[in-house]
Amino acid sequence: MSEQKFARAKNEFELIRKFIEPGKQVLDIGCGRGSLVKLLRDAGYNAFGIDKNSLIKEAINKPGSRELRKRLFTGKAEKIPFEEGLFDYVIMFASFHHLTQDKTQKAFEECKRVLKHKGKMIIVEPYPLDGYYYELLKLAQDEKEIQKTAYKHLLKYAKQFFRKNSEKYFYMPRTIDDYKNLLNTYVKGLNKKNIIFKRAEKIIFKRNHLNLFKSTIRVSILSD
Repeated sequence: MSEQKFARAKNEFELIRKFIEPGKQVLDIGCGRGSLVKLLRDAGYNAFGIDKNSLIKEAINKPGSRELRKRLFTGKAEKIPFEEGLFDYVIMFASFHHLTQDKTQKAFEECKRVLKHKGKMIIVEPYPLDGYYYELLKLAQDEKEIQKTAYKHLLKYAKQFFRKNSEKYFYMPRTIDDYKNLLNTYVKGLNKKNIIFKRAEKIIFKRNHLNLFKSTIRVSILSD
């Protein structure tokens, strides 16, 4: 895919806001520690999130997290702890590819169940491209094949549960500090982090190309 087909999004929050109307009910599946939920809530959306118990506990026990305690819940894509027809939008931000094949169909069933009539499911996934940020990402965690397989499942089950599937492509700018934060999150052991970072520095020096700091993304918008 050529670079001309990518639109720019400043960050995750700006990207999501391109696809959801103000003031609507939003569920973030795989919300992590609730950062996107908080941003959406502060912007006037009635936003909620679900994720595994350890992350939810960590999020709601932070100082100043009183409001988040009402909005973050333990749950899974294939077992959503909300009543049917409640949300205008269901979002999966870089979490869809973590579903195993046997759970994907049930996840679509559950998302469809909790969506209102004419609600939308928005799936945001990394779109790994050689020469872009993926070149640095794969040094720490190469999920390209997993993401390709997940996309096949997406196409299969989207046809069963939704009439329309439109796709858009974006890039988000990244920095060296972003990359260091990623290593701190996903790589254990200081020595291993240092080794990976040195490899990344060699690639950056060799390529000297701004595309290395563009994180490429595909957004699938599923609707009736």
